[in-house]
Amino acid sequence: MRVYIEYLGDSVELPIGETVIGRDVGCTLRFNDPSVSRRHLKFVRRSDDVFVEDLKSSNGTLVNGRSLAGALRVLNNDRIVVGTRELAIRIPQIDEEEPPTLNLSDLSATAEGLRARTTTTKVPVTVPPPLHANQRCPRCGAAVSAVPARRVDARR
Repeated sequence: MRVYIEYLGDSVELPIGETVIGRDVGCTLRFNDPSVSRRHLKFVRRSDDVFVEDLKSSNGTLVNGRSLAGALRVLNNDRIVVGTRELAIRIPQIDEEEPPTLNLSDLSATAEGLRARTTTTKVPVTVPPPLHANQRCPRCGAAVSAVPARRVDARR
């Protein structure tokens, strides 16, 4: 059985174990939203059961419009509100088509992958204009020299 979390048309497969959602860098799924707590909620998936639990978030969590008080088993098409974000649980039936997820291509061994790694882009180099003898510092009016100033050691 596969379980998906859907958000704005995208699907993420929920792995077995715990999945924490929040703003914190250590969360599995992150939302950059001030209404979402650092560690807002967690999903716990055990074989065929999925539970959701609020992690004492500031704004709370709603499941199908009701406030979440403890761990609750979620089912297909349940709606979960996290701050201003709404997630949907999708558990496809055996004969039902599974939602598409992001597939990453492995380009490591293909010719296209090797070409992408070896090709470099030419970057234009900007050369500063040459210094003229009549250039002056805008602050103090001192003449600007093309030769860098020598470092004077004060210990001598």
